[in-house]
Amino acid sequence: MKYRIVPVDHSNISKARALVDTVFPHQSPAERISLRLYTLKSGWTYRFLSWVFGADLLAFWIAVDESGEALGISGLYRLRKDGHEAVWLGWYAVHPSARGKGVGGALLRHAIQAARYTGGKYLRLYTSDSELIEGSGDAQGVYEKYGLKVKSVKAVYGGLLINRDGVKVLKANKIIREMPLR
Repeated sequence: MKYRIVPVDHSNISKARALVDTVFPHQSPAERISLRLYTLKSGWTYRFLSWVFGADLLAFWIAVDESGEALGISGLYRLRKDGHEAVWLGWYAVHPSARGKGVGGALLRHAIQAARYTGGKYLRLYTSDSELIEGSGDAQGVYEKYGLKVKSVKAVYGGLLINRDGVKVLKANKIIREMPLR
């Protein structure tokens, strides 16, 4: 599979958002708005909401195939609470049709390399092993492979799945992973 990694910009943001919505259909409103704000980075709306939420979106990239379709996305952001020591990996996702083809590894290597230039001591990742997110278990293995080790785990209620078989309580763990950058 041929692809290239390009910065997210006005020309491809709609494809990036569609990819994120496909991979993460159960996003919170704050999560949903963050990527949409990225293209407004130079405006007052972004600066105000960045101040309110305590986050600064640094850079985002998408992997696109030869036809320009988005195969994966990743990016970096800082949080006010630990921005003096860490940058965070954000919106790391690979479209289900592109999984297992090297796209995720290439995006993660790209983000790790970029993170090393931010001056941060650590790259952190907020993730989940939710049963609602297809492939979240596979993602945990990729994070381990590239050195993002579990820093903390918190069990949370994941939701309800209601179907013909009845009701199932879904469980999830909110996980923070970390790797040193120096």
